[in-house]
Amino acid sequence: MNSNKIKTLTTYSILIALMLVMAFTHLGYIKIGVAEITLMSIPVIIGIGFSGIKGGLLLGTVFGITSFIQCFGMSAFGAALLAINPVLAFILCLVPRILMGLLSGLIYEQMTKHNVNKGVCYITLSAASPLLNTLLFVPMLLAFFGRSEYIVSLSQSLGTANLFSFAVALFGLNALLELIVCVAIGPALLKALEKVRK
Repeated sequence: MNSNKIKTLTTYSILIALMLVMAFTHLGYIKIGVAEITLMSIPVIIGIGFSGIKGGLLLGTVFGITSFIQCFGMSAFGAALLAINPVLAFILCLVPRILMGLLSGLIYEQMTKHNVNKGVCYITLSAASPLLNTLLFVPMLLAFFGRSEYIVSLSQSLGTANLFSFAVALFGLNALLELIVCVAIGPALLKALEKVRK
C-alpha cells in the first residue's frame, strides 16, 4: 500500500470518527423542540475538499446512516417517521444525504476544473452542501409523509395553511442557520486542509 492510499484511508477514518462523535454527542444534531439543526454537512464539505465526489459520496452516506440511527430514540421527529413507515424513513434519511455529497462534489470538481479562485470554490461548496441537504430532504419528506396524520397535526400546531408554508416554518430557520455556520467554518477548514496537504 503506497503512502497516498495510507493518507487517504487515514483522512477518511478521521472524518468518519469525527462524524460518529458529532452524531452521538449531540454536536452534529442540535435539537430545538421538533426542529433539528444539523452540522453534519461540515465533515462532508471537508471530505469533498479532500477527494471530490468520492469523499462526498462516502461521507454523505455516513451522514445518512447516522441520521437514520437518530430515529431510534434520539430524535422525536425521526422516531415518529420511523413508526409510520420504517422503509420510507430509511430512504428519507439516506438518499438526500448521498445526493448532497454527490452534487456538492460535482459542483466543487467543476469549479476547480475551470480554475475558479480557491476561495470562491470553498465558499460555494460550504454554501451548496447545507442548501442541497435541505432542498433534497424537505420535498422527499413531504412526498413520503406529507399526508400522514403526524405531519398534518404538526402543520396545524404551527398554524400553517399548506405543506409549503409548513416546510418553510419548520425548516426555514434551520436551513438559514446551517448555511451561516457552514459558510463561516467550512472555508477556514478547507484552507487549513490545503496547507496540511501541501
